[in-house]
Amino acid sequence: TSFPKTDWMGDCGETWTLLHQRGNIEYVSCGSKHVIAKTNDGKVFAWGSDNNYQFGDEDTSNKLNPVQVKYSKTADLFEDVLEVSAGDTHSVIVKDDGTVWEAGKNNYGQIGDGTTSNRKEWVCISNIKIKVPENEITIHKIGGTYELKPELSVGFNLLYDSMSNGQYSYESKNENIAKVDEKGLITAVRYGNARIEVTNDETGDTATVVVKIVRKGNIANPKIKSGIDFTVALKADGTVWSWGYNAYGNLGVGDTARKLEPTKIDIDNVVDIACGNNHVLFLKEDGTVWATGLNTNGQLGINNRTNTTIPVKVLDEGGKNNISNIIKVSVGVNYTLMLSEDGKIYSVGYNGYGQLAQGDTTRRLIPVVAKDATGNIIEDATDINARQYVTSIIREDGSTWTSGYNEYGNAGNNTNVNNKLYTKVLGEYGNGEFENSLLTGNTNNTMAIADKLGRVYTAGYNGYGQLGDGTLDTS
Repeated sequence: TSFPKTDWMGDCGETWTLLHQRGNIEYVSCGSKHVIAKTNDGKVFAWGSDNNYQFGDEDTSNKLNPVQVKYSKTADLFEDVLEVSAGDTHSVIVKDDGTVWEAGKNNYGQIGDGTTSNRKEWVCISNIKIKVPENEITIHKIGGTYELKPELSVGFNLLYDSMSNGQYSYESKNENIAKVDEKGLITAVRYGNARIEVTNDETGDTATVVVKIVRKGNIANPKIKSGIDFTVALKADGTVWSWGYNAYGNLGVGDTARKLEPTKIDIDNVVDIACGNNHVLFLKEDGTVWATGLNTNGQLGINNRTNTTIPVKVLDEGGKNNISNIIKVSVGVNYTLMLSEDGKIYSVGYNGYGQLAQGDTTRRLIPVVAKDATGNIIEDATDINARQYVTSIIREDGSTWTSGYNEYGNAGNNTNVNNKLYTKVLGEYGNGEFENSLLTGNTNNTMAIADKLGRVYTAGYNGYGQLGDGTLDTS
C-alpha cells in the first residue's frame, strides 16, 4: 500500500487509519492539533481540534471524525481544490483557479487578509475583482455616449499574474436615464443619475458604475437637503446656497446669523451635499470633502471639537492630510460617513451606538475605516446611507449590512442588539441572506431596502404602519 503525500507539523495519532478508510485521500497536512486533507477529486476533509475556527465552520468543538469542509457553517462545500496546508492553529486552501482561502487564528497576520482578527469562516485573500477606468462617469448631453472597458484584476493568485478578460454583461438600473447595450456602450436618455451593473460572465463578479448626466457646462445634478430648521441647495454649476437656522455656523457663510433668503456659500466645484441636524458636508469634483457647522462630537473630521462657520477640509484617517478619492457623503446625528473610490467607508464623530463600525462606542475626531462583523476592513462597498444613529451600506455582491442603533430590530439581523460592526442583513423572515440590494433607507427605528427587481423590504418599528405590510406589528 502506498501512503499519500503528507506534511507533518505535529502528532497526528491514528491519522493513517482514518485516511485509508476514506480511500481517495491524496494529500494531508497536520497542524499541532488538527489535520486537513485533500481528496483526488478536489474535496477537503478535516479533523481534530477546531478551537481557533481553523475549519472555518464558526464552531470550536473538536472533530473526532473527518468532516467535509465548507466555505462557512451554512455555505457550499469546497470543491476543485488544488492544495491544502495546516498551520499551527490556522488552515490554508488553494483552489484550482489559484485563489487562496484561509481560516483560523490570525494573531500574527498569518491569514494574510490585512488584519490580525481571527477568521471563523474561510476568507479569500485573492480578491478577483472587476476594474473599470472610472466608478463614476459624467455625460454632458442627451444622446451622449461612453464606452465601458472593464478588466479583471487577478489579485494575489498562485497560478496567474493575469486572467483572460472574458465576456461581460451589462444592465442599466435606470433605463429612463441611461441605456447600455451588449457591448458596454452607455447612451444618455435624460438628465439625472443612473447605475450600470457590469458582470463577468465567467466568474460572476460584478461592479457598479454611476453615470451622471448633466447639462454642458454644469458639473452636478441639482440637489436640496434639509437639517433642523435650515436648508442647503446644490446648483447644477457646482455652487451651494443655504438659508434658515444658523446658530452653529451650519449655513457655512461665515457667521451664526440666520438667513431668510438663499445665501451663497464660498465654495465651488461641489458635486454632492449632505446635511445632519446641524452640520453640512460638501463633496467636491476633485474627491475632497469639506464640512461646516456643529462639531461637538468631532463630526467635521478636523481633529477637534470646535464649530466652524465656513467650509473646512476634512482630514484623512492619519489626521495629517486631507481626505481624497471620495465619491459619496452621508451624515447622521453628529457623525459623518464617506465612501471612497476603492470601496472603503470612512466614518467620524459620535459613536454612542457603534454606528462608526469600529467595535466600540468611542467617538472619533478623525475619520476611521469601517469594519464588518468578522473584523475585516470593508473594501467593496458600493453605497452608503447614514440616518440618525444607524447606517446601512451595500456591498459589491448585493448584500446589505448595517451598524448602530437596533432596539426595534431595524438592522434586519433577527436581533434587537446594537451593532458595533457592520452586520449582514438576513433574508425575508430571517431566512438566508439578503441579496440583490439596490438602495437602502433607514431611520432610527425602521429600515427599507429596494432590490434590483424593484421589490421593497422593510424591518423594524411599525407603530404607525411604516413597514407597509398592512399591520402595526413590529418586525
